[in-house]
Amino acid sequence: MDQIINKIKKLMAIAEDPGASDQEIQLATYRANKLMIKYKLTELELNESNNGDVIQKIIDQQYTGYLYWTFRNICKYNRVDAYYLGKINSKCQFKYVGYEKEIAICESIVVPILDYLERTIKELKECYVGDVDFRVYKRDYCRGFAKGIQQQLKNSFIDMNIDKKYELILTDLHPAVVDYVKTQMKIRTIKTNYISESEDAYELGLKDGSRYNLQDSNNKQQIDLNTLRSSLYE
Repeated sequence: MDQIINKIKKLMAIAEDPGASDQEIQLATYRANKLMIKYKLTELELNESNNGDVIQKIIDQQYTGYLYWTFRNICKYNRVDAYYLGKINSKCQFKYVGYEKEIAICESIVVPILDYLERTIKELKECYVGDVDFRVYKRDYCRGFAKGIQQQLKNSFIDMNIDKKYELILTDLHPAVVDYVKTQMKIRTIKTNYISESEDAYELGLKDGSRYNLQDSNNKQQIDLNTLRSSLYE
């Protein structure tokens, strides 16, 4: 990967050379952009040495495992890998894997949402009178909420007029994070099949997730994140 990054930097240097002809500038820019798309690199990653090392970080507080779906969706749109430790139908620890700066941005958004969800689930349980087991209701509410948050995050790219191919680059993990996970982490996952479902709970969660104001979580960090994304296309 270092060889690819060096090649892109050399092409960009040609494109920025005042002595280069228009044809040389256009060709170098085209080749550099083509390599960046092929290897899913952004301009930020070309200066990866400034990002520090890839790290793991566990959230201090434990959360209901079903909140992992929301946690994972938010992490994805901040280019951070997400994991949970424990059984998904009980209290779990949530873990970030990524660059420290991006984890910090992600955490400022994630923690207020997870706290909000825990409070909401508690309130739902206190007033619940449905026929479906509340554990099923809780799970499907969390599924719906995660989907609503995901739709909001996707819409943020539409609002910023980001092309689909660049959206994929911005949501894919840094190659260094992928390498770190492969070489440094032992991951064991278990697939769970659900027999009972609550459509009402899912729809309620979807509605709540779709209208949750992400900027209220931490307005300054959200603006910084949008600025970071926008700068790639100026």
